[in-house]
Amino acid sequence: MAEAEALASYNNDTGIRRRSPRSKAINTKKLHRIRTIFWSNESESSESESDGEGSKINENSSVLDENDSKEEDHNSTSTSLTITKQLNFGGRLNLSRIHTFPHIYTIDNFLTSSELHYFDSIIKQTNCDKKFQKSYIDQGSNGHDQSYDDVNRTSQFLQFNSHHNSKIAAIESRAAELLGVCVECIEPVQLVKYEAGQYFNVHHDLGVLYEDGSVELPVRPPRRVCTIFVYLNDVPMECGGCTRFPLLFHDSNNSNGEEDEGKSKGLCVQPVRGRALLWCNVDEDGRPEVRTVHSGEAIVNHTSKTKAGDLGVVKYGINIWVCERMVG
Repeated sequence: MAEAEALASYNNDTGIRRRSPRSKAINTKKLHRIRTIFWSNESESSESESDGEGSKINENSSVLDENDSKEEDHNSTSTSLTITKQLNFGGRLNLSRIHTFPHIYTIDNFLTSSELHYFDSIIKQTNCDKKFQKSYIDQGSNGHDQSYDDVNRTSQFLQFNSHHNSKIAAIESRAAELLGVCVECIEPVQLVKYEAGQYFNVHHDLGVLYEDGSVELPVRPPRRVCTIFVYLNDVPMECGGCTRFPLLFHDSNNSNGEEDEGKSKGLCVQPVRGRALLWCNVDEDGRPEVRTVHSGEAIVNHTSKTKAGDLGVVKYGINIWVCERMVG
């Protein structure tokens, strides 16, 4: 099996440390929506037995702030979850599965147009003020040790406070609603920037990645159970910048994931403005899902023709990390 061979090969030549971790599992039994999205057997049976209709779970949802309530079709308060390769939340969020076991999804138009314009203004002001900071990596068993690593991560970032304003609060609430957790389980939103040549090498969002391919589960909660990464601008394929999962290959019937010829690069997702990429960092038993290691590929020093002329390509996105317990 191609992915098993990739994992065996990967274990021999990648990672950060050599020591094998000792970890205790996260209790996933109460993470009902996460279990449904990522591990439910209904997901597979509905695809084969119900001709795409699937089973539905109806819940009440309020995922937008009042400033966005007048936007087109972005103000649905009735949530319907369809367990197929297409998960639909009342017409507002459509989850398209691009990989099965582990399940990985793309969500187009995760952000509203006003939210995208908000980030445009934040990016412009932050660049003008030169307030983007050098990115760091988390290390250690407690999950809170931070250090700079010029070899593995060269991007930049801007950190928001939790509930920073109505826009950020709406995004946090939307992520919480999507995965069925309280909003206090959402880490503060992080805006990231990749200029030409900048990248984030293969890593795992849950904890330290070791050279044997294992991942350390931080001892203390809260821990990052799921990741939602949202692209804030388009990046042409020739300019790099994709999110790459080296151990996975895209489902052949879905075009959102780009597969390199010969499957040498695994699953690659190219940045599309407003698109979110969703995956789970743990398996059903609450242990690290090692197959979701990934990288932010380098931006190629290239120019892209826009209405404003030839501009150097820069990639922008936001990290939304969802934890099993309240943050802070």
